Amino acid sequence: MRILHALHFFLPKHSGGTEVYTLRLARAQARHHDVALFYSEKLQAHRSYELLERRVEGLDCRIVVNNLLYPDFAATFDNPAIEERFDQVLSDFRPDVVHVQHLMLLSLGLVRRAKRRGARVVITLQDFWLWCARMGQLIDARGERCEGPEPDRCSRCLADLPFTQKKGAEHAFRGLELMRRMFGVDLSPLVDQVRGFRPLLPRKRVAQPPGPPIPVALLERRAAQAAELLAQVDHVIAPSRMLFDHAAKAGVPESRRSHLEYGVDQAPAAPDRAYAPDGVVRFAFLGTPVPHKGVHVLVDAFRAAGLEQAELTIYGSAAADAAYFADLKRRAQGLRVRFAGALQNSAVPAALAQVDALVVPSLWFENWPLVVQEARLARVPVIASRIGGLAEGVRDGVDGLYFAPGDAVALALALRYVAAWPQRLREFALAAPLPPTMASHEAALAAIYAGDPAPAGGAR
Repeated sequence: MRILHALHFFLPKHSGGTEVYTLRLARAQARHHDVALFYSEKLQAHRSYELLERRVEGLDCRIVVNNLLYPDFAATFDNPAIEERFDQVLSDFRPDVVHVQHLMLLSLGLVRRAKRRGARVVITLQDFWLWCARMGQLIDARGERCEGPEPDRCSRCLADLPFTQKKGAEHAFRGLELMRRMFGVDLSPLVDQVRGFRPLLPRKRVAQPPGPPIPVALLERRAAQAAELLAQVDHVIAPSRMLFDHAAKAGVPESRRSHLEYGVDQAPAAPDRAYAPDGVVRFAFLGTPVPHKGVHVLVDAFRAAGLEQAELTIYGSAAADAAYFADLKRRAQGLRVRFAGALQNSAVPAALAQVDALVVPSLWFENWPLVVQEARLARVPVIASRIGGLAEGVRDGVDGLYFAPGDAVALALALRYVAAWPQRLREFALAAPLPPTMASHEAALAAIYAGDPAPAGGAR
C-alpha cells in the first residue's frame, strides 16, 4: 500500500504532538508499506510554493515552501498554489491512501484533489482547526475559551491575528533567495537563530491595534468548505471522545467516524520504579510554554503550595513566546523551579524517569496530549486540568488528580496532597491504563484504510 500523510509542518523545526505522532506512525507503516509525507515549511531563502524533496528522519518528505506571503485571509484555507504542488505529489507518488493529519498552512482543497485521483482519504482530527481559524484552539483574542464558532464573533476575534507577513517581508525574502541562488548560501537558519535570541533582549509585550474584521462572507465560505471536506473524506478519526462527539455534531455519521487513541512505540517502564526516594517530590511540566498551556497557573500554584520538599522543572523552549517565558521566570523567582529548556523527543523517557508527577495545566480544549501517554509509559502520574481530552485521560483520585482549569489554588492543593502522601504516586501509576501499542494502532488504521473500520466507538 502507498500511504501519503499530509500535515501542517514537521520535524526538526516543529516537534509538537501531531508531528511526533506522524513520525512514529509513518516509521511503523514504512516497515510494510511505501510511505511519504507532504507538509509545509517556512524557508525564507526559497521561493514561496517551491516544492522540495528531502529525507527527514529517514522518511520520504515532499515539502512545499510556505513563507506566509498571503494576499488575503482566504489564502489561509483556500490556496490553489499549494493544491497544485499537492497535485504534483499525487501524480508522482500515486498514493492509495491519503491520511490528513492537519491542514493548517496548507489548503482545505487537498482532500478534493486526492479524491479526484482516486485515493481513499482519512482525516485525524488533531484539534478544532476545521471550525476555528485561530490556530484551531477555540481561544479568543483575549485568551479566553470560546465555546464554538459564530461568524460575527469570529470576524472580530480574527482581526488581530497576524495571518500574513509584515510589509516588506517579501522583498527581504527575495534577497535571501538571491543570495542562495548566486552564492549557494542559505541564511534562513541564521534568521531563525537570531529570532531564538529574543528572550535575551529587554522586550516588552506591546499591544497592537486590531486590524479590520475578517469579512463574515469569508468565514462562511471557510465553514462551507470545511463541511464539504467532512462530507468528502472516507473516514474521520478522533483521538478523544471530545472530538469524536464534535464530529457527530458536524454531521459525520457513525459509519464514517472512529474514536482511536494514538499508538505508542515504546515499552513501559518497570512498575516498581521509586517515587521521591530522597523525600523530595519532583513535579514537571513538559511542552510549549505559551499562555494557553497554563504554565503561569502552575508556577503560581507552586508558590501558593509553599512546599519545602518539592521541586518543579519546566521543560520547553522560550522561543515560542519570549515575553511570556520571561514572565514565568519572574513569577518563579525565589522558588525551587528549574527551566530546563526544550527536549528532543528521544530524551523524553529519560527526563520522565526523573519525575514523580507530571502537571498538565492547560487552559484550552486539549485533544489527547501525547505527553500524557508518555507519562503513563514512564509510570508517572498526571495532575491535569479538567478540560477537553484531558478530562478523559485522568480519573481523579484513581490514577491521577484533576483541578479546575486556571485555578491556581486548586492546583496548589493537589500539589500539597501529593507532597504530603507521596505513596499515592505508586497507587496512581499502577492504576493508570497503558496506552495502545503502535502495532495495535497500526492494525486499526489498516482496517480503516481498507474500508473496514472498528465500531464507531473504536477500540483503545
